[in-house]
Amino acid sequence: KPIAGYITGGDRNLVMGSEGECYTYYTHAEGVSVRAALPYLVGWAPVAQGPIRGLGKPFVKHGAILPLGLVPGMYWDEILGRFKIRPDVEQYACIQYRPLQAIPRPPYGVVWPAQTGTAGRVEYERVSNVLVDVHSHGKMAPFFSGTDNADDLGFRVSIVVGNLDLDVPMARIRLGVYGYYADFLPWEDIFAQPTAHAVDIILAEKEVRFILQ
Repeated sequence: KPIAGYITGGDRNLVMGSEGECYTYYTHAEGVSVRAALPYLVGWAPVAQGPIRGLGKPFVKHGAILPLGLVPGMYWDEILGRFKIRPDVEQYACIQYRPLQAIPRPPYGVVWPAQTGTAGRVEYERVSNVLVDVHSHGKMAPFFSGTDNADDLGFRVSIVVGNLDLDVPMARIRLGVYGYYADFLPWEDIFAQPTAHAVDIILAEKEVRFILQ
């Protein structure tokens, strides 16, 4: 198979084309989307949006599916808890897929790679098989910066957490599919409830409290 595949069609049309080894572009009535799949993550993200006459609607909505199960809430508790201990520096952690892990299930674990953080930047050693990466913005508001976009060219869920000096920090979450992004990913599509640490999730440019308490 080629690295990239191309499929044209939709839910009411004959589908033409073939899937790629790493990712596939789908042209449909609402524009172009890209799909990628790994054993632990399946996702769709928009590439270009706009009406295309004569094609059916897209097969699925943009977003992520975790075939092996949602991430346990205790992993989020660990990450946010450690972030809040040092709100003055940026920090990084990730949730890694561990294919050889038998217990616990799902086969995920939290990784804290070697890192150096300042008030405006964090540098860290790269980790393989990342399902979710999380970095903090200290006391600043959460946003995905140009540096984040340049770093986030793989296939994973990304979270940025900010306002760590508040009782309830704020966060943004998105799915990255090789340089394309599905923003405002539903929190409940990734994490299982309950979790001990509350966080405000910014959705559609509005602050929406996701009840984690």
